[in-house]
Amino acid sequence: MKKTLTFLLAIGLCSFLSVQAQESNVKIGLKAGANMANVTNSNLSNKTSFHLGAVVDVKLSKSFSIQPEVVYSMQGAQKGKQELNLNYVNIPIMAKLYLYEGLNLQVGPQIGALTSAKIKPGVPTGLGKDLGDINWNDVNQTDINDIIDFLNNGGTMEGVALSDDIYKDANNIDFSVNFGLGYDFPMGLFVDFRYTMGVTNINKDNVAWANKDLKNNVMQLSIGYKFKTYKPSRY
Repeated sequence: MKKTLTFLLAIGLCSFLSVQAQESNVKIGLKAGANMANVTNSNLSNKTSFHLGAVVDVKLSKSFSIQPEVVYSMQGAQKGKQELNLNYVNIPIMAKLYLYEGLNLQVGPQIGALTSAKIKPGVPTGLGKDLGDINWNDVNQTDINDIIDFLNNGGTMEGVALSDDIYKDANNIDFSVNFGLGYDFPMGLFVDFRYTMGVTNINKDNVAWANKDLKNNVMQLSIGYKFKTYKPSRY
């Protein structure tokens, strides 16, 4: 249902932009930059990573434009040697209001498709829910007692494996809202600072990761260049 709705919205947006482009300037460009990512409701810290993508800036008036983008973004969080890696292909659609010359405020929705989800250095699988909260990189005496109780109650270590792939435990579609501030230079260079607030619980069916409601939280600093300008001819 979500994918169908997203597809219909994309078709509607493309139709709208194609009509508006008849009276608009259209600029195409590339962008790249740094992420500072985290997930809410966790004891993890910020993770520094990067993003890379393409933009289409459709200027509808002197002070307003719509900017759809396609961005590959490395997100997640970390703490010490533990690292949660969530990689997405994101499609933000930003409304840009120009305040003075190239200075602009940005806001818009974003949909993301999860391409991979891994945790380092990995967690044992096959032990059941009773041992799901154990930090296997820092096992303490309480953890050992839990393991002993688990085995005494019929649990087995057979089939236990160290796995880093948690893609099946994560939602494959992520909805967010973006807020940003940018500056477009006359020569085509642009700089953006953006905050992405996750709306979707990335924890699929609220089953994995100790039943926590986890959402993406990302700050981005981007630099880019709009290298082509197109203005349709009037007939």
